[in-house]
Amino acid sequence: MKDEGELSEEEPEEENGIVKAVTVKFARRENDRMKKARERSSHFINAKTQEEPWYETRYCDMDSKESTLETNKLKSCLEDRIIAMTLDKETYLQCLIPLHDDDESWKKDQVLCLRQMKTLPLTEQIRQLLKDVKIISTPRLKSFLSLTSPGEESEMKKFLQQHALLVHGNWVVKSDVLFPKESASPFSGVPGDVMCTARDYLVFLFTQHVLRKRFASPLLS
Repeated sequence: MKDEGELSEEEPEEENGIVKAVTVKFARRENDRMKKARERSSHFINAKTQEEPWYETRYCDMDSKESTLETNKLKSCLEDRIIAMTLDKETYLQCLIPLHDDDESWKKDQVLCLRQMKTLPLTEQIRQLLKDVKIISTPRLKSFLSLTSPGEESEMKKFLQQHALLVHGNWVVKSDVLFPKESASPFSGVPGDVMCTARDYLVFLFTQHVLRKRFASPLLS
């Protein structure tokens, strides 16, 4: 009787069971090319757009009070201070590079820098400049002297004739400026008057002949 009762209880369960067909689908393996094509599709882009969070923003005009306050936060809190330049260029240069009167090194070498040279009188400037460069053109000389008035230019011409000779458009320092009396050549020890005579002859030859070969022929003969 017990076995029959168990069978009677199991039979309704079998009768109520419904058999259904199940379709199993497996996802295809996606390579890089298929993945890139899927990510470029409109469906994928729309889905990503919907996933992004949206935030409400409030627009303020450029001239509004809120924009002005936020713009001022980007600036420095220090006030801009404008320092007026009340010094002229010569005084300002003197403050940057002061002259040392106790500097005796230039006297030992007998060579002046351009800044020290500009402190001398005009005639001494021309004399010292000609002594250093030996030959110079008029425009180049003016650029070194920094003349500011027509009167200084006329004085420059007068001083040039005292210390230099005009040879083919260039000013050549005179021999007595390079070799004063009772002096000697620092290289050969030849007396100054002999050096002046020899140099004056060379300058004379240069005024007569421009070609180097014709200039050197009287010296080699």
